[in-house]
Amino acid sequence: MNLTVRYLTKATWTATARICHPGGAARILLTRPDRLTGGQAQTRARLETAWPEMTALAGLIGSFAQMLTPARDNAAGLQQ
Repeated sequence: MNLTVRYLTKATWTATARICHPGGAARILLTRPDRLTGGQAQTRARLETAWPEMTALAGLIGSFAQMLTPARDNAAGLQQ
């Protein structure tokens, strides 16, 4: 989570575009979408709208998290 917070802290946070604290944004991005509360899901949508690269970051985080879930093919995915 620390690397995600550092990345988000380096992003441009203007007074009007500030949606949430970088730590909160990292927590939302690291949470499975199906486990977000309604407010968290709205915040995630606003983050992805304000910074399009957040959509790519969220996708990468999700893909990596899937590889950490015990499954037969995940070992090969982690090796790549």
